[in-house]
Amino acid sequence: MKNIMNTYEVKADEQDRYCGTGHAAKLLGLSTATVQKLVDANKLIAWKTEGAHRRISLKSIINYKNNNSKFYSILRYHRY
Repeated sequence: MKNIMNTYEVKADEQDRYCGTGHAAKLLGLSTATVQKLVDANKLIAWKTEGAHRRISLKSIINYKNNNSKFYSILRYHRY
């Protein structure tokens, strides 16, 4: 799969490895708009459903979080 959004059919077992922008935003501690921008900038691997909803790879979310660990350690430190 390319790191661009394509509408294509996903097998049932593959659907469990993707989530929507709202869930991705919660996992990353970001807004849904920021997650959408990360997808558009190819920072997260995603595809669009026929209804134009983004489905984001959970693996790419984990990779993004690991590659930006400095940001997330600062974010954790400043939360109340």
